[in-house]
Amino acid sequence: MYSPNGTEQFPSELPPVGTISNDAVVGHNGQLYLIGGKHEVLEFVSGRRKVRPGSLNTFRRNITDRNRFCEKRGIRYCHVVFPDKHSANPDDFPFDVSTTLLQEYVQGMGGSSLPVYNPLSDLRSVGRAAYVPVDTHLSEAGISAVLHGLLEDSLQMECEAGFRLLHKRLTRTIEYAGDLGVKFEPPIVCSRVVPIPCWPIAQFSNGLSGNDGLIEILVSPQPTSNLRLVVFGDSFLRGMLQHLSAFFAEVTYFRTRYFHKDAISQIQPDVVMTGNVERYFSYVTSDELAPNPLLTPFVNGLKIAPTTGYWAALNAQLCYPRRPYTEFMEEIRSKCVP
Repeated sequence: MYSPNGTEQFPSELPPVGTISNDAVVGHNGQLYLIGGKHEVLEFVSGRRKVRPGSLNTFRRNITDRNRFCEKRGIRYCHVVFPDKHSANPDDFPFDVSTTLLQEYVQGMGGSSLPVYNPLSDLRSVGRAAYVPVDTHLSEAGISAVLHGLLEDSLQMECEAGFRLLHKRLTRTIEYAGDLGVKFEPPIVCSRVVPIPCWPIAQFSNGLSGNDGLIEILVSPQPTSNLRLVVFGDSFLRGMLQHLSAFFAEVTYFRTRYFHKDAISQIQPDVVMTGNVERYFSYVTSDELAPNPLLTPFVNGLKIAPTTGYWAALNAQLCYPRRPYTEFMEEIRSKCVP
């Protein structure tokens, strides 16, 4: 089993346990937790707020329709739900956890055979090291656990070559405040291990500084497989894109809560992943409301700053498998050397 090189170091100096600042709280053993924000995490954990009526049914309908759409086209599909830190590591959370959104949705799904991967047990086996101490997101150890469960178990992929690449990566250590550490004054930092890919990657982005509407494309000129992947999801899946490029020849990522059939029909991938972090279960929106993902920034009045080559890369993906695609890929492979 792949395991990351190095681990995050917990902050050495912290305010007292229970200290709250800007929707974050200090937990035990150097862990910070999110308790507020627009998803009102603590309100749901305490049981004071309940999931909106119909949200579970909407989620079930979304996944059922996504799976049916992919099955008809011979596309492998899986949805992954990333547990919030308080669900995976409740022992360090300084409040009682009476319920979690994850529990409500898992129980509501019953014995469903739908392709939904819940990595809660995999992350709990890693312990508190599964999450960056000063961040809501997964550490390298947590990402490792999810990759094995998602790729090998849920998608039934042959992953040995990809995991060998991950093993070979070098790492560097940075001082990191994270999305929780920055909520304190002064910011609370920890030492975070950052892996450096040891395989060539051509990466393109529309440069959106916000969330919904961000598009990123990664091409591996010397791939371990010829599989092409489309990802619809939030920052948790985005944080795994470079890891996924070790397993897929091409990764096209859309920062979105929806499943975009029009994009899949044009890109024609072999595999589709969707995902959300647990707190987004506070309200689930129907895929029937999905906008065209290419126009989302413009519809929302947001500016983009595309990287060099982005439009050509996007055009290539949308033209698969015609000449604009093949010629672009040939050019990338000729330029990208280890």
